[in-house]
Amino acid sequence: MLTMAAQSAQGAFMVKRAVTTKAAVHAPVVATGHNTSLLYRIREKAHSLLPKIYGIENKKGIFGTLALVAGILSFIPIYGMLFGAAAIVLGCIGIRRHQKLAMLGLVLGCAGILANAIYIGVIIYESYLGFAIAAY
Repeated sequence: MLTMAAQSAQGAFMVKRAVTTKAAVHAPVVATGHNTSLLYRIREKAHSLLPKIYGIENKKGIFGTLALVAGILSFIPIYGMLFGAAAIVLGCIGIRRHQKLAMLGLVLGCAGILANAIYIGVIIYESYLGFAIAAY
């Protein structure tokens, strides 16, 4: 009984495979759902524009692009520390995969963390100075 079930499953697989290969030969190629998503189209557009604008040749990698976006967002006050950390992690992963934009995202993430640290330090110093003046 198990052998009959296995043979029928294998036969169904072979029929399905034959049908899909014939359809693929005669039918036009239709994009799947993930290729038409908004994020995919934005990423493809960004990758096509970057070599024209900045002369950056990028291997199409999501880690490099995400590191760049997180690096830019790392300059938001206070919340930028989280984006900066994400840019550093994603940049390190992208560099290991030899993606060009990952280095830029890594540098921007480090600069964003440094800018946020200075910003928070200034806020703390001014609040301490305000308390010191109010005490006199």
